[in-house]
Amino acid sequence: MFKFLRTFFVSELLNALNCIRAYLESNYPDVAEKLPPGLPLEKIEEIFKILPYELPQEVYQLYQLCGGWRGETENWDTVFAPYYGTMTLCSPQGGIETVKIFEKSQIKYIGKPLIPIFGYDRIHLCIVGDWQENYPSPIVYVSELSTVTLEYVSLISMMQVSAEVWETGAAYIDESGLVECNEQKFFAIYRQNNSELPQMVLARFHKELKLAGSNCRKLYQAWNSFYDEIDCLTKCWSELSIYHFQAELIELVVREMNKKEKSRYSSYAKQILENLK
Repeated sequence: MFKFLRTFFVSELLNALNCIRAYLESNYPDVAEKLPPGLPLEKIEEIFKILPYELPQEVYQLYQLCGGWRGETENWDTVFAPYYGTMTLCSPQGGIETVKIFEKSQIKYIGKPLIPIFGYDRIHLCIVGDWQENYPSPIVYVSELSTVTLEYVSLISMMQVSAEVWETGAAYIDESGLVECNEQKFFAIYRQNNSELPQMVLARFHKELKLAGSNCRKLYQAWNSFYDEIDCLTKCWSELSIYHFQAELIELVVREMNKKEKSRYSSYAKQILENLK
């Protein structure tokens, strides 16, 4: 069953990537011609073998279609992440260099390492390394302040969003070569392809708290990330409220806000619940 699911997910990713390339070839042939060629699987495995853990299969599929960019190129190189303006598909070598920085700074997702797939300067969209689940790794955003937040259910959903954004005209390349994206149209497509994300955000918060234990720094990071995630979710899901979450999951936040002896996290809990109406 697991092998079947993995094959299905890889197939879905490939379909989305091929849709993006086909759209660019039909509508922006000059841009399509400049996309870096894919890398042989053996080359990708050689680059990533330095890592002491396995990577999700989606990573290898992505780089077999497009090898990415080592650094900045032109305005259109954000075609795989049109909403983000500056997010370029990193080359595997470039990703490895940033992994080393993440390791030194202990930037992780529920205790697991992060591998940048898209990035610009100090902001990145990452896949989770050493992912042992039967479903694809989520895509995680790392900010310039090293805040870690959930961004997509999976790389598959991200590429499906990107493909639909291009095909519906929500994204386009203007006369100066800049990739433009209509935010409201993007949000509608994003919600449709990431319906599980709000529940995943809350489940991840519980896991981060459990890992943090009594470590004040880690507790602060967990609450701070959760606050940022809820803030982003409510911009996209304008009607999101506490009633969209499982009661036993949201209860922890309510309990924190109502503590008689207020903690440094009580204000976070209050703001989160206010954002969730």
